[in-house]
Amino acid sequence: MRAGFYNTPCGRFDWVLPMKRGGKGGRSAYHRSAEFRAIANAALARWNARRASLPKCGAARRSDGGPCQNLPLANGRCRLHGGKTPSGDGWHRPVWPDKSSPNAEARLNAKLRALQEAERERKARWARMTPKERERYEEWHRLRPAGASGARQAERQRRREAEDARRAFSSVSAASETIDPAYAEIVERIEYLKEELEKRRASISDKSERQTTTEAERKAFG
Repeated sequence: MRAGFYNTPCGRFDWVLPMKRGGKGGRSAYHRSAEFRAIANAALARWNARRASLPKCGAARRSDGGPCQNLPLANGRCRLHGGKTPSGDGWHRPVWPDKSSPNAEARLNAKLRALQEAERERKARWARMTPKERERYEEWHRLRPAGASGARQAERQRRREAEDARRAFSSVSAASETIDPAYAEIVERIEYLKEELEKRRASISDKSERQTTTEAERKAFG
């Protein structure tokens, strides 16, 4: 017999498959019997009825844009839409294998090869970019620096507030006949100082995390 399981928000669901044997379709006589089919159909009906009431991933499907109906993992998305993506403060750091596992060295070497391959792919993608695409790429990463989840959430909130302020200012500008240049200069200066402050905070947080990561890796493999 072969067995496995699915972890869902509502618990663990086990499945069992028979090993292939001789005979029709590689199944035993019992697995071809009406009794077995009735048991299997009843189990599938119970599962389908329960599955309809479980939470779903909800991400937009590529095929038709509708919400994904797969069961989500711990972060609310299925395995096809980011469910396995690391989250929290260590989302941007590699997950190293446990050194106490019997195949730790082989897993570590595989992880290092995967990181090197990902780095080669990034360089190749960068080489194929046009100057405008590179500019957008750098701007995207500048606005989303690696750091603690709290700092990144605060940065997203700051960008939303800045965008709301710009929209409000644009609407006032369109409605007003004249705008005091001194006032506009002050507003622009405030926005610039806010961005510089967030850059400094992100830089300090990134340096602190790199030191923490180095120390953790030294303890894990030192």
